[in-house]
Amino acid sequence: MPDTAASRTPETKVDQTQPEYRLSPVRAPDSDIGVALATFNSARYLKQQIESVLAQTLQPRQIVVSDDGSTDDTIEIIASYAQRDERIVITRNGTHHTTNRINRNFENAARHCTTRWIAFCDHDDVWLPQKLDLLYRNRNGASLVYGRSQPIDERGVIMPVRTEDLLGFTAHLSGNVPPLIFMHGNTVSGHALLVPREILDQAFPFPCGMMYDQWIALVAACKGPIRFVDETVVLHRVHEDNSVHRRIGPGTKSLHRIPEIISRREKLLLKQEIADRVFDFRADLTEKERLFLNEYRSHLHRKSRYQINWRLFLAGYGIRRRLYMKNSAWRLLKQSTLV
Repeated sequence: MPDTAASRTPETKVDQTQPEYRLSPVRAPDSDIGVALATFNSARYLKQQIESVLAQTLQPRQIVVSDDGSTDDTIEIIASYAQRDERIVITRNGTHHTTNRINRNFENAARHCTTRWIAFCDHDDVWLPQKLDLLYRNRNGASLVYGRSQPIDERGVIMPVRTEDLLGFTAHLSGNVPPLIFMHGNTVSGHALLVPREILDQAFPFPCGMMYDQWIALVAACKGPIRFVDETVVLHRVHEDNSVHRRIGPGTKSLHRIPEIISRREKLLLKQEIADRVFDFRADLTEKERLFLNEYRSHLHRKSRYQINWRLFLAGYGIRRRLYMKNSAWRLLKQSTLV
């Protein structure tokens, strides 16, 4: 068929228009939800994201914005909204850490939230109007609740892929997964979760060697069931300037990375930090999980390289499918060597 204008399939574009935000000051509603929004040179998409938060059917009581030293118009945009809405609070990420400033920025925003429940917010996404209401209604009995997100490109056009496919965790996407899975992968996107304050208090400070959402999910899975709501709550924007998952070509590929380049030795130390922090929650693990965790910590602290730690392999073999959902034995064997 010839490629004519009539034969082409039109692009699917989301209607992202929001009503013009009122100029009069707004009093905080009675809900007990706070929004932790992290920004850095966010001027391009920030207004659209803030408008989508303000358009929630269940309004948040507090919106804390932590900025990591923006040099564009980000602060001016936030200030203009803060003048109209007393719920919006601006704070600066004053940390001196040079590794994983994304985690530090989100942590700074979350620490300044005073609400019982906290939702994390990227600066370049678009929340669907029912996001907070849907997650909040499913919160009872859960240590964390999260929903789906739909990727869109920089123009707001829906991409022909689900976020879980884009980020590579389709095979084990479910709510209440075993906690140790989160030591090696993630099924929870920070932009789509709602978490109670008591879980965050146990997760602080966020470690440098793991993205904040993966770490929160790990802690939450240790403390109680994670609930997955199988509905889209966020339009997740994928573009060339994403800090963690960014578009690297005309297709749907993405890049997952801790932004800073670190040495092998630093990676080992970061792994040790994670294992030691998880050890604090050993009382919440099964006996077999504790056995694996103990041997894994010993393995890391011995700094073994290029040799198989058979004790670690055998300790994890009985729970290999709870550690790795695909190619479990091979992945466990790889974990038994530090290469």
